[in-house]
Amino acid sequence: MFEVILRWPMVSHTIQTASQRLRRLLRRLVMPLAVAVAVFFGLAIYWSIPPDIFDVREVALRQSGEDPKKLVPGAVTTATQIEVATTPLEKRGGFLSNDINPVSLWLDNMPHWEFGAWVQVRDFARVLRNDFGRSQSTSHGRRNAEARSPR
Repeated sequence: MFEVILRWPMVSHTIQTASQRLRRLLRRLVMPLAVAVAVFFGLAIYWSIPPDIFDVREVALRQSGEDPKKLVPGAVTTATQIEVATTPLEKRGGFLSNDINPVSLWLDNMPHWEFGAWVQVRDFARVLRNDFGRSQSTSHGRRNAEARSPR
């Protein structure tokens, strides 16, 4: 019986050590993982905020040096095209479509928004080039490029 009493605290000590190991493991593995997920979630919310809507005339005035006399026909259109092209690059989080950061991989709407902005820039540049940039009676675009371009 004397031996059983001596062994009892050792068993209790072993159980306590195992629970302490489990707590230590939880602190070392789970807590940093939880903090990382919280930080990534916060970044995802911050990066998902869309850029502000801009006034096209204000952008054209800023690019012309704040002189309304320099706003020739087409200046507002060109300034708008430039602003739409730079917006995906300068928004919160930068250009996310080709990013490999885990946060940008979880965002499904923002890369689609960026793609829509680039399609708009491409189509509008094509309209400026084909319809406004040259007379349609004197010049023609390259046939191979026209065949490959989406309609």
